Amino acid sequence: MKEFQTTPLGLWNRAKEFAEAASVVADAVGDQVSLPAYYLWGHSIELSLKAFLFGCGVPLRKLKSKELGHNLEALLGEALHYNLKRIVHLNSREIGEIQYLNHNYVAKDFEYHGTKTYELPYKHRTKRIAEKLVLLLKRHV
Repeated sequence: MKEFQTTPLGLWNRAKEFAEAASVVADAVGDQVSLPAYYLWGHSIELSLKAFLFGCGVPLRKLKSKELGHNLEALLGEALHYNLKRIVHLNSREIGEIQYLNHNYVAKDFEYHGTKTYELPYKHRTKRIAEKLVLLLKRHV
């Protein structure tokens, strides 16, 4: 069995794959809400931010910690601390969309149906943010 090592490029590749998968799922349901698509976009955003941070020297154990883990808002804050804006400019609306998505994402509601109602960011904006991170981080991981 081949052993794989986590690298910034490996995380970025996975982020790209999750963004692409989200688009396929979202396109398949048309105008309907797709919780799996939101989960996939959230995971793409998570992995993009982790690819950036790992490339900046943040240890993998910190990226996996409770402090950061699957918390998009915490990962974004850490990435901004490491000057993400020199590569990717996220405006206040986009930052708000990530924070909004994070409520259900960090609670694992997309996976375990932990709530009866979902407050979701706009589908097209969420897609654009995930794709923007993947596109603009490509040369920096």
